[in-house]
Amino acid sequence: MSTELFQEQIERRRKRGGKDIVKIVNRGEDPVYSTFEVTSISQQVYFVQIHSLTERLNTCTCPDYLTNTIGTCKHIEGVLANLKKKFKGQWKKLVSQVPAITRIYLHHADSTTIRMSLPMPGSRKIKTILERFFDAEGVLQGKVTRSLPALMDELHQLTPRKRIVVDQTVQDYLKNQRDIEATEQQKRWFLNQVEKGNRSLSLLSTPLYKYQEDGVMHLTFGRRALLADDMGLGKTIQAIAAAGLLKQLRDIKHVLVVTPASLKHQWEREIHRFSSLSAQVIQGNPIQRRELYRDLKFFNIVNYELVRHDEKEIAQREFDLVILDEAQRIKNWRTKTAIIVKRLRSDYAFVLTGTPLENRLDELFSLFQFIDPTILGSMWRFNERYYDAVRRSSGSYKVLGYQNLDELRHRIAPYVMRRLRKQVQLDLPERIDSNFFVEMTEPQKRAYSEYEQKLAKLMAQAHRRPLTPEEQQILLGCLVKMRLICNALALHDPEIKSADRLKTSPKLRELQEILAEEIVGTPRKAIIFSQWSRMLTLVEPILKKLKLGSVKLTGDVPTAKRGALIDRFFQHPDCSIFLSTDAGGVGLNLQAASMVINLDLPWNPAVLEQRIARAHRHHQSETVNVVNLIAKGTIEERMLDTLERSEERRVGKECRSRWSPYH
Repeated sequence: MSTELFQEQIERRRKRGGKDIVKIVNRGEDPVYSTFEVTSISQQVYFVQIHSLTERLNTCTCPDYLTNTIGTCKHIEGVLANLKKKFKGQWKKLVSQVPAITRIYLHHADSTTIRMSLPMPGSRKIKTILERFFDAEGVLQGKVTRSLPALMDELHQLTPRKRIVVDQTVQDYLKNQRDIEATEQQKRWFLNQVEKGNRSLSLLSTPLYKYQEDGVMHLTFGRRALLADDMGLGKTIQAIAAAGLLKQLRDIKHVLVVTPASLKHQWEREIHRFSSLSAQVIQGNPIQRRELYRDLKFFNIVNYELVRHDEKEIAQREFDLVILDEAQRIKNWRTKTAIIVKRLRSDYAFVLTGTPLENRLDELFSLFQFIDPTILGSMWRFNERYYDAVRRSSGSYKVLGYQNLDELRHRIAPYVMRRLRKQVQLDLPERIDSNFFVEMTEPQKRAYSEYEQKLAKLMAQAHRRPLTPEEQQILLGCLVKMRLICNALALHDPEIKSADRLKTSPKLRELQEILAEEIVGTPRKAIIFSQWSRMLTLVEPILKKLKLGSVKLTGDVPTAKRGALIDRFFQHPDCSIFLSTDAGGVGLNLQAASMVINLDLPWNPAVLEQRIARAHRHHQSETVNVVNLIAKGTIEERMLDTLERSEERRVGKECRSRWSPYH
């Protein structure tokens, strides 16, 4: 690291310390060597402890001080500038003064150390004790979990003890280090018990594959860990099992699951299906959500957007474990939601993502800001170390590529577990089904409700007397309209402008996310089904935006031309998507695809199986991922229940005990 860049970072914080600090209040007894409450321009409050007026030995509770590795921050610099201005005529005298109280504190710079404020106190007895534990620079020597308790025992016996203060940050650091050691010991004990047959990883009502058991161990004993398996390898089930194991071994009480809105009900379903652990989805208006927070279950599931609105409620509760699901969805970690998510506090954390991180260093860095910001340090130092960049005359940087990636992989290896689909292919079932529940927009709900009420009246009539042929037609029309509205409001209201179609269809937005994460930049191919060709037409602008080549098969395509479409899908690597209605009949071979996305569900379970069978068929060399997009709280969810009962009858009890259709 260049001295020039280091000094530039310090100077930048000095300038911001003069601009961004709106209030400084001394909360201690000493006018200088004291604790200062600092309010920044963002109204965030932090506490600065001044230990030295000449060296970077002061501390702050802000995130920047924790990670920037330069030993200062804008809050510290702001306090120092304020003191220098306030005691302008006495500054030289203050610099030479000895603090009245010796503080033992936690210091963050190039490394995290336990220090004491210098010079040492005058008492010979105290000085003798401190000299045995601290070096000439005031840094605690030896292993923290041994030397610190020994030091505190000796200091505790001193009378009086008022001249030496041990900061709470030191106590917290000691607790954390002891917990790390205890976790390692417990892991060795647990593995030994498993080997002897005294303990088991069969924590759920469905057996886990070997690679999933490894994932459960990684999450449970990693304390704060990242699981980055490919989509369909069962990250959710591994996280549920790991949370259950933490409950057994560490007696955790409450878990906060933060997930995209489309997956929160899937989490609830999987928890109830495979465990006896309690779970609830946090939803409703603010009053309803407040009541749910007051009556926490073991699993408490909330979507990312609500974390922003409910920050105060969440901060008032104690969550032992926070799980971030699909964490790559928060691509811009400078957004308000992302900043608040990073402020979530817990002893344990699971970060789940199915997106490859090898070539997305900005996302990797952001995820580690949540896991443990000290692992990768400050962004400026991370960028300097791992980005190959040149500085422009304007002062900005142009990124040419990456560097030192082997070092980076080694650095994050203890925290990250990633398995590719091909690595565990022999363990996988031939087909994995996932349900993504999307919440309709308010305009969708209003339009849907109108037809739902008409349908309810007709159904009430049908209980009293047979419906007339005209009424039956109206009933069927209502059902079709409701299903169309579930897909996209533009299918119901053709007046919606093309620019607004994505906004009024959460299914299309969810599809865009799935394709961006699972297909873009990979050799994988997908089939996208809808009963309506108009829905497929709405998909095409998304494919164009993502630069994904496609072909489309509907009933309007003559039989003679269908072969050419299939050939293009098979043979052209740039043709990643096959858009299809239920045209073409049984037996159409599209096994070049390893993913099937159903934008809507057919009434007939056999039709759904025909769709999936176009990819999931004999000689398919890859596991097929089936994704169903379902509008939450609508007729589609009731259709899903019917299809699931049909699927259970088809698969049978033996297969159900082997693998979950929700993995």
